[in-house]
Amino acid sequence: MLRPHTTRLFAAASLLFPLAATAQSPRRVDNESAAWLAYTGVHPVSASWRLQLEAQLRQTEGVNQPQQRLYRTALLRVLSPVARVGFGYAHTHTYPPEEFVANPVPFLEHRSYQQFDLRQTTGPVMWDNRYRLEQRWTERLTAVAPGVGRRQGWTYSNRARYMLRATVAPGGGAPQAGEPYLVAFDELFVSWGGNVRGNAFDQNRLFGGVGYRVRPTLGVELGYLNHLVIRANGTDVERNNTLLLGFFSDMPLRK
Repeated sequence: MLRPHTTRLFAAASLLFPLAATAQSPRRVDNESAAWLAYTGVHPVSASWRLQLEAQLRQTEGVNQPQQRLYRTALLRVLSPVARVGFGYAHTHTYPPEEFVANPVPFLEHRSYQQFDLRQTTGPVMWDNRYRLEQRWTERLTAVAPGVGRRQGWTYSNRARYMLRATVAPGGGAPQAGEPYLVAFDELFVSWGGNVRGNAFDQNRLFGGVGYRVRPTLGVELGYLNHLVIRANGTDVERNNTLLLGFFSDMPLRK
């Protein structure tokens, strides 16, 4: 089990890594405003199993253009009160930015993934560590008309993700019903494999905001997400200043 000081070292590394990556004189940088609406449910189906259901609506150019649609599900096994492990599937529909693609065509992606969650508490701060390995099949298209593409096949790659999330509630530990709280997280993405040539660093997400536990099984969070993406060529950079509104539920699916 990782100790609290170890998780803080991971957090510092995840903040420094994207800075080092962008220090390589990128050819183009695109700064955009964006808005994400997210739902995440981790629903108990028994004492030992959880069903994770997730959907995200992501818009860019403020809220004027679609950026991505994401749907994810997973089956999680509870190992202890502070640890769980699982596997899942994700489907995305992505709209490439016009700044980097002459004739952008929306493309699909399928992912399988494995996940390990670990929770720690130090003083008033609750730390959540999430480790995720993804196997990605990304649609490869050739544009045949504006916004229309012909599928040429699928490109396979691997990606590792680590997220460290800190929550501070008035009474410490997990927020209780009727309590506001502070939340922050950083998530680092690293890709590898034969089809990853331009760069290994994929993206970083740094978030800070406030939350409110509406009732024991429902919470809401609102905050700012600094979303940094380095595209596959290793030189084009997206910086998305994002407003993120998220809803969270752990309502049991059966009594």
